[in-house]
Amino acid sequence: MRSSSHVGHYRHHPIQYRAAVSHLLEKAVSTYSRKVILERERTGIDGTQDEISELICDLQKVAINSNESFRRVAVGPSDHFFLPSSAGHNNSDRESGIPRDEQKEEPVCVP
Repeated sequence: MRSSSHVGHYRHHPIQYRAAVSHLLEKAVSTYSRKVILERERTGIDGTQDEISELICDLQKVAINSNESFRRVAVGPSDHFFLPSSAGHNNSDRESGIPRDEQKEEPVCVP
């Protein structure tokens, strides 16, 4: 796995990978939310709104926790995902391509 070109690219461009993973997870939340709304409209179920909101919030939390796991320090030879926090980078906003307000990693629960 160490000889994979993907691992090499990941090590040299960790901010791009982090941004790509965040974007993928945001799209997953959006797609899931859209499908839930369409299914609710199709079946005419309105009483499960609180449950659906809770599921979406849980999915957002999972996305954030997944993103946090990329920052952990490798503790063994089988740990391949080391990504130092970008907090020390002054230009991380420009490198990631994500506007500052979209980089917040706090869950936003939809009522």
